[in-house]
Amino acid sequence: MLYYAKALHCTQLNCLAGIAPPNVDRETLRATFVGNRRFAADALGGAGIRLLIEPINTYDIPGFFLSHAAQALEIIREASSANLFLQYADRRTRLRRMDRLRIQAEGDDGRRIELARGTRRVTRRKVPRHDPRSGG
Repeated sequence: MLYYAKALHCTQLNCLAGIAPPNVDRETLRATFVGNRRFAADALGGAGIRLLIEPINTYDIPGFFLSHAAQALEIIREASSANLFLQYADRRTRLRRMDRLRIQAEGDDGRRIELARGTRRVTRRKVPRHDPRSGG
């Protein structure tokens, strides 16, 4: 991965979590996810490449392990790497109607500011009026 990222002059890589296997407990998944992201973030940081993680709601991808911004921020904090950041896809969050509104509503606890500081890429798109899984 690092070889190709350097060859392509990447400055950021998004490392998606994927769908959680049904037969593995959440704590084992979380510990593995955090450890792997810490390792990758440190390796990429040495090459000047930022590592991003992106929560994807379970509406778009049922069973996706990293499914909301608050969870991503907790993982970033737990990994304790200065080179691990959040990619925040506003459309994906609005479909679920939870993180963005909750962070704004509960902004007093500092999560809204933390979201802004820890985010390296924000994408905004319209929420589709049809079910994207329907094919039409």
